[in-house]
Amino acid sequence: SISKTGSGELDLFGTTAVNSSSIAVQGGLLQFGGSGSSTGSFSGSANTTMDISTNLASSSSIVSAGTVILDNAAIAGLYNVQGGTTIRDNVQITGDLESLGADLILPDYHSQADLSPSAGPNPLSVAALTVAGSASLSGNRGLTVTGSFDWTGGNGSAISIPSIDAQGGAAIHAGSGYLSFLSGTALTLHGNSTFDSYGIFQLQNGASITNLGSLSADITSSYVEVDGAGSFLNQGSISKTGSGELDLFGTTAV
Repeated sequence: SISKTGSGELDLFGTTAVNSSSIAVQGGLLQFGGSGSSTGSFSGSANTTMDISTNLASSSSIVSAGTVILDNAAIAGLYNVQGGTTIRDNVQITGDLESLGADLILPDYHSQADLSPSAGPNPLSVAALTVAGSASLSGNRGLTVTGSFDWTGGNGSAISIPSIDAQGGAAIHAGSGYLSFLSGTALTLHGNSTFDSYGIFQLQNGASITNLGSLSADITSSYVEVDGAGSFLNQGSISKTGSGELDLFGTTAV
């Protein structure tokens, strides 16, 4: 077993780095990565960070009151984090996903997250969701976002999970000249939401947007398109500004 204390950084990575027992992070930062597959446990105290870039078998576990960064990792065991989760590069979670923590962050174009656990709550709940650049979020779990949902899309950024219940509203920005996709996702907007676009925002594969709050759309030089079997339902209010085009049409637009 390894117990990491102090505020500094412990780097355990290489061609092969395997944890078959237990690593407890009680302070500072742990970086753990390699081409091996770990079967052991990783635990973190509050205000700690674990940066994991390896494969974890079904017998493994990540349990932390702090923050976890996943970078090019396949997680087949228990994942239960309270502080927050940041996903970089290509990450799949297929085990028991109990909690992502307060924040789920996909920070840039490398971020490709597939949340397809075999067990755990559905939907999952986070206080804040951030999807930036051309990041993509897919999987079989919906998300309830109790606070802010920020999506700075573009260059093929895609969200394709069953649902997002944006209880604190959403701030959506479609990047200049690029497509952003909502695919098969039921997005519900509460409270105050903003949409500003220099690109194209497209609904696909039965995706839907239901506006229950106040939506402010500033469309400068592009348009929003509901495509195919997508739908848009307004049960709140919409304020459209800017010189661009806002197209709300599709199989169902109400």
